[in-house]
Amino acid sequence: SANSKSGVVVTPETSLQYSTVFACVDLYASTISQLPINILKDEGRKGKSKAVDHDQYYLIRKEPHKLYSRVQWTKLMIVHYMLWGDGFSIIQRNKFGRPTGYLIQMPYEVKVEKIQDKNTGEIALWYNVKGKVYHSDDIIHFSDLSVDGCRGVGRIEQQRESIGLGIALRDFGNELISSSGKTMGYIHHDSKKLDRDGYKFLTESFMSGYGSESGVGVLPQGWKYTPFSHPMPPASAEYMASKGFSKNEVCSIFRTNPFLIGYSEGVNNSVAENIMRHWLSSSVSPIITMMEAEWDRKVFRESEKKTHYVKYNLFAMLKTDPV
Repeated sequence: SANSKSGVVVTPETSLQYSTVFACVDLYASTISQLPINILKDEGRKGKSKAVDHDQYYLIRKEPHKLYSRVQWTKLMIVHYMLWGDGFSIIQRNKFGRPTGYLIQMPYEVKVEKIQDKNTGEIALWYNVKGKVYHSDDIIHFSDLSVDGCRGVGRIEQQRESIGLGIALRDFGNELISSSGKTMGYIHHDSKKLDRDGYKFLTESFMSGYGSESGVGVLPQGWKYTPFSHPMPPASAEYMASKGFSKNEVCSIFRTNPFLIGYSEGVNNSVAENIMRHWLSSSVSPIITMMEAEWDRKVFRESEKKTHYVKYNLFAMLKTDPV
């Protein structure tokens, strides 16, 4: 079930309706998609050089598939990775077996199984994509934290309650604002009593004015409206504090400092660069290291695997000219 205890349905798609989730996912996707990427060749004592003549150089650096630029492809793969825990692309090959494109698949359309070959004893991952089966060598798979080695667990699924609370608080705030912040209270008279019909008429006539936008509730002579002694209902009084807590909770799910998605309270310019550096090294670096390892395993010939590798320039984001 996608229902949370707060009553909110939380799925990877609906979670994006919560601004903090959207901002965190967009931060990762936008940042990683901007990082320069190269295919490098280790030439021993001569050092390293860009393998500009490699058949994957253009695909990986510019256009992984005819449908997407490198930025679009990377951004979509990271969005899938952050929301579902997995990003999948089918490696399309020519008649010589060399990759000619990387076609992105929706995570919920892919089933992954770990199967042992009866003849060789080899254990491999097999991917069922809409009824067609692929060996792991033919799939680029960016996987988040996993417990079975097949699929990432998915941050949204695992943290449904925290995200559901955030969405519920947002909806509560919208209802509070739509009522113009009017406080709750009670209607009373020092001596008169009401029957059921009189009670219904009095409350409806009063709320038709008091409950409307910029309206004023009118009461018969002698009747009074008294707000509750609390300036607002307890749930409303705690709304702002709870909302702030929820944002911090969601940021922790995505291992992101709230400052990086616009919540700059208590952060000055002197520490902003340190926050960015820490986030890049502790949160972004593990992701791109996983991505580099997946590229290295799947796109190079056996004769190239000892000398060629894919490398992202992580700290280009801290330079004035990231080219």
